[in-house]
Amino acid sequence: PEQIATSSSCDADDDEFKASDSGLLIIMFYYFQDALLLHVKTVYAASESKTQQLMKSILSGLFKLQLDLFELIEEVCTVPDMGAVPNIVSKAFLVPYVIIIFVTTYVIYKWTRLIGTNNCNGGQKRPPPGDDSAATSGHAAAKKSFITRLSSGFILALLFTYQKLGTTTFTLLNCVPVEDELVLFIDGTISCYQYWQYAVMAYALSCVVPFFIVLMVGPSLLYQGIISLPEFFLACLCPLFFLLPWTVKRLRRGRSRGQPRGRAIGEGTRAVIQVLQGPFKENRYGICWAGVLIGRRLILVLLFTFVNDSLIRLLGMLLTSFIILLHHVHVQPYKDLRGNVAGTMSATALVTLASINLVRAGFEAAEYTPSGPNEFLMEVFTQIENTLLLWLPFCVMCTVTMLFLYRLIKAIFRCICKRAARPEQSGSSSTVSPPHHGGHPHAQPEDSTAHMAV
Repeated sequence: PEQIATSSSCDADDDEFKASDSGLLIIMFYYFQDALLLHVKTVYAASESKTQQLMKSILSGLFKLQLDLFELIEEVCTVPDMGAVPNIVSKAFLVPYVIIIFVTTYVIYKWTRLIGTNNCNGGQKRPPPGDDSAATSGHAAAKKSFITRLSSGFILALLFTYQKLGTTTFTLLNCVPVEDELVLFIDGTISCYQYWQYAVMAYALSCVVPFFIVLMVGPSLLYQGIISLPEFFLACLCPLFFLLPWTVKRLRRGRSRGQPRGRAIGEGTRAVIQVLQGPFKENRYGICWAGVLIGRRLILVLLFTFVNDSLIRLLGMLLTSFIILLHHVHVQPYKDLRGNVAGTMSATALVTLASINLVRAGFEAAEYTPSGPNEFLMEVFTQIENTLLLWLPFCVMCTVTMLFLYRLIKAIFRCICKRAARPEQSGSSSTVSPPHHGGHPHAQPEDSTAHMAV
């Protein structure tokens, strides 16, 4: 009983740690991705050093999940004479690539599980009677760990690739008038609106925009058992087709937020709820705060994509960032103090970056080259921007890497200690066990043994 109580308490601490951990990880990724949207490149800005360019490339690839082939696609032209539209679409292949990897991993896992079950049922050998519980518990623990990590990894991948998918989709719909004709902003030779743009528009309205609504209402329905985990994942990919049935189900079920009695939550479902709702407080409306974060970022993505004037765009993004900061300070949505402080710091840093780039965009709009005191002011602003955009994320990543290595070494050391303790336990159990006298030629009778003991 003591061992069971200890393990359960450790699991509870581990779940709580994972909730706060996922919240801080999401804050860090969102901050760097949104900070890149606020950056304005002008001809008057000083050129960056090779070290800064290298660090920005590494951090950008890390926070955009592009540390493989897609980082190369973004830097070089893979096909000669490729137009702007195919080039942008090729860069957006990262999102279906990540989804296909997770789906393939899950299919391989289910296939290997099915083969293993068939082999165990069709084989002649069975484990010893005393090993059934240990084998079953070990098998269940391995399955629990894999399903938990796969589910939480999939939902995190959807959250982290949402900005890339949104900017790519909306860029293909950004049209500007040129000589009484609407043309695509990234390629003036393409007229708007062609047949493929209507397909992109339908995808944006049905999948990209309503994604934050699914995250707002989906976790509560998932917890109550109104929807299943596969249905929730499909709704994250195609939100509009599931929102109306969910509304009908919710109205039939009532507004109860509690978990239905007699129903256990699966490990994958628990992992997803832990990522989306675990770091945040409960509210009276039953809305998940992860959807609110995505909705606020959607406003920044829309301003970044459709407002072509850099000065007006930075004004709108600065106002939005300031409202986000006020809203976060007022609500304080995270359960622990670390999450609220990290969220406040990230929102404050975004307001600072927006202010710096607003000054830069104002100089560019006025066609003014900073000189004298203004040149020194822009150098100070550049150093502040590099600190917030490069050195701060770099220090955070170094800290996270050190913590990861520390836990890895601690886990390895604990595993070695457990394996070293097993032979001692087996040796002590073999010493305590009574000898077996059945059929042994030199076995002594019980009377003589008792007489000798006396």
